[in-house]
Amino acid sequence: MIQIDTLTMILGGIAILLAFLTPFLSSFWLIPTPPAEAETDTEEENESPTISETVTPLDIKAEQKATPPVSLLMIVQQKQAQALATHLPQFLSQTYAAGFEVIVVAEKGDSDSEDVINRYSNDKRLYATYVPDSSRYMSRRKLAITLGVKAAHNEWIILTDATCEPSSDQWIQAIASHCTEEHNLVVNYANFEDTAPAFYRFSRLQRASFTMREALHGTLYRSIGTSIAFRKSEFLEKDGFRGNLQDTRGEYDFLANKFAQRGKTAVANEALAWMKEDMPSRHMLRSRSIYYMHTRKHLKRSFSHRLLPFCCELALHLTFLTCLAAIIIGIITSRWILLGAGVFSLLATFIIRTIVGRKAIQAYSEDLHPWATYPFELFVVWHNAYHRLRYLHANKADFTSHKV
Repeated sequence: MIQIDTLTMILGGIAILLAFLTPFLSSFWLIPTPPAEAETDTEEENESPTISETVTPLDIKAEQKATPPVSLLMIVQQKQAQALATHLPQFLSQTYAAGFEVIVVAEKGDSDSEDVINRYSNDKRLYATYVPDSSRYMSRRKLAITLGVKAAHNEWIILTDATCEPSSDQWIQAIASHCTEEHNLVVNYANFEDTAPAFYRFSRLQRASFTMREALHGTLYRSIGTSIAFRKSEFLEKDGFRGNLQDTRGEYDFLANKFAQRGKTAVANEALAWMKEDMPSRHMLRSRSIYYMHTRKHLKRSFSHRLLPFCCELALHLTFLTCLAAIIIGIITSRWILLGAGVFSLLATFIIRTIVGRKAIQAYSEDLHPWATYPFELFVVWHNAYHRLRYLHANKADFTSHKV
């Protein structure tokens, strides 16, 4: 016999309500939409402009944004010579009228990287410097960045890794267009290459959605990926990595966190400014996540940064558990209407979150299946919890260059 009792109405009603409301409290619903690419209409271009449509020289001058010369700083670690050989030509072939230089910082004695650099020694825009073997008591990556910054000839510096590739030959132009007087930092969307496992690209997109929104509507907390533009003068005046010299990782996050000011961070999320990173090994990915658990202890604004993701995750799991409870109770107590409400709510959650995820995936041209949105969202929480557990049981001396 079909029963419609108080439990059925309350639990079933809550499950349905949550199913239709909580998908709109998700990272992909909140993700900033990248600017639409300008479309050229051939017929309109061929038409003669009317008097009101005629652009005067003054209008042209006003529309042109003066972009500054920039220094691209590439950090090369051991065993990254092949990545450098692949990506260095992509940066040297950039089209940028204002002028740029490429500064490569490699490990001294890394003959493979030196060979790659020597191939392009005739390019006057390329400058190389090396991290000495004798450096101690400081992260070698942070030292490499500091050496590169001091060697730069331009005020604006774009920092990236040798394992990253620009989306186009106008990548520097797209980043530099945001290097204005109003900004002191520029971050851009970055993800792993399309051959990387789907879950890692999904979680990177999800993280970027929170970070970009935070930069646009508040104060940037951490970097989106392995790329960030900043001012040389500010880096030197504020002593660069002082306050984080001993940590062996987290240089991008620390730069973003230390120098970010409310309203002064630009987000270059247009397609020309995107970046792809070579897929690291699973060991390296795991190390990054565990190292971040350590790095975030030294970052400011942690509570406000983690509040929104926590609320989104709470809503996600509350909905899932409510639907699951309705299904289980419905089966055990033969409340078939409650069972139907639970199944309907779970299905509705899956469909709505898939639609929301699809919009974000398409907006950033990621090769991901939208139907994986809901299961991946559920798994991200437990994936992060696993890394948190690994960090708690790790030897904390591994995270610092100050060895006892």
